[in-house]
Amino acid sequence: MKAAKILTIIGVFVLALGAGTVSEAAGAKTADLNLRDGSSAGNLDLAGDRAVLYSQVASVATGYSWYADDTGDSYACEGADDFSVTWAEGWLVNQVHLVGIYYEWDGDPTDTASGAHINFYAGGSDHPTAAAVCSSEATVNTDMIPAPPATGGPGSHGDIVFDLNTPCNLPMGDYWLGMGVIIDYGGYAVDFRWTLQTSIVGNEPTWINPPGGWGAGTDWMTFTELFGSNSMDYSFEILGDEITGPTPTPPPGGGGGEPIPTMNAYGIFAMVGLLLGVAILVFIRRR
Repeated sequence: MKAAKILTIIGVFVLALGAGTVSEAAGAKTADLNLRDGSSAGNLDLAGDRAVLYSQVASVATGYSWYADDTGDSYACEGADDFSVTWAEGWLVNQVHLVGIYYEWDGDPTDTASGAHINFYAGGSDHPTAAAVCSSEATVNTDMIPAPPATGGPGSHGDIVFDLNTPCNLPMGDYWLGMGVIIDYGGYAVDFRWTLQTSIVGNEPTWINPPGGWGAGTDWMTFTELFGSNSMDYSFEILGDEITGPTPTPPPGGGGGEPIPTMNAYGIFAMVGLLLGVAILVFIRRR
């Protein structure tokens, strides 16, 4: 009798242990960076490489790009594109990956981005309509954009990853990612252009040039408003962690954004142990 009780207690304990590990931790790394050529960046040693939370680099149009650089003068501009946070407890955004290209103008191909101003705006419209809900300066983690030719003109499209100095906590919902890549445009040195996609995902891109140096865009403009027509989007990825927290009460009809727990090997082992203990207890009591 005592042995059966001990086996039963052990089975319950192991079952509890297994139940705590039936689903993968929300903050675990789930995907590698996706490069513009369709390959994975799993072989890259990115410092603090996080999970890909949102990806929009599946159809990069390497012949098309548009300005998105904070040059510190009248040509300073910002590009923005929309996305949705789909995890119920929200995302903690640590990194942003862009596909982009450098244009060289002063014969020095070593001029590159030194950082970025990153803004997240509330969604729900065809362009940002209010102040950013979260902003952060960002530093360059990895710059894989090929250097432009010293003779001037465009280089080749490549990938660049920025680390947010202050990670942004974004609750579930719709947002705009605003990017102004910091670069020295003084004396027409070099400019950065954000590479486009061949199709629109969600809303089309928007652009703003508050100082007015470009002669347009002192307020947010969609690409259709800017160019007369548009069928393209920006190329980017958002990296970070899904925030863990108490399981929310599902709305009527189900849902709630939580993954469905699955029984892993520990859970199966625990269940077998529990059933074995109960079977022995029943057998001994019947004798």
